Amino acid sequence: MQLNAQQNNIVDYPLNDSILVMAGAGSGKTTVIARRAIRLSALLPPDQHLQMLTFSNKAAAEMKSRVKRISGIVPANIKFDTFHSYGLKLIKSNPA
Repeated sequence: MQLNAQQNNIVDYPLNDSILVMAGAGSGKTTVIARRAIRLSALLPPDQHLQMLTFSNKAAAEMKSRVKRISGIVPANIKFDTFHSYGLKLIKSNPA
């Protein structure tokens, strides 16, 4: 999928700044976020990873699938979770 100018601006937005992507259904949000994730993961130091969080297992699986479709692989330094599963992992790794 070719990105339009607005989508390219999001993918290329400065890496040290946060960005909020709000758009309607079918507008290419998932593709844009996947491309930005691939770009960010390529720039991370070897000991760091990118944590992708969504609201549902289906959305997390779709994001992972989209990253694989675009880049040919799922980079080992990108992790995909729901907010709930990630929170549970944090609790289990740091019990009180």
